[in-house]
Amino acid sequence: PRVLANMDASMRALAPELARVDLLSRWPWSPVPADLVFGDADLLSPPEVIERVRPLLGPQDTLRVVPGAAHMAHFDAPAVVRSVVLGERPSGSSASTRTTATRVGLA
Repeated sequence: PRVLANMDASMRALAPELARVDLLSRWPWSPVPADLVFGDADLLSPPEVIERVRPLLGPQDTLRVVPGAAHMAHFDAPAVVRSVVLGERPSGSSASTRTTATRVGLA
């Protein structure tokens, strides 16, 4: 549809500028836990970005990589994102979701 065509045109126009944006060099610290969800098929946040984020996480933060999900993981894996919002553990995990970085499957 038309909205997607406009998004595609916007992304092409912004791509050179987006490539220069570095959100990780001034990563903010927060006492509020952050739950980060990345898709392993995300072209905007590829694996090297995920690896740069890992050491910046606080002890209360979580990071989940969802196989097959792209940049909009909430569309590609709504059950996984819902489980993060609800504070549920990834399936098969005995560790607290607050202190672990995990790789979870699409549910």
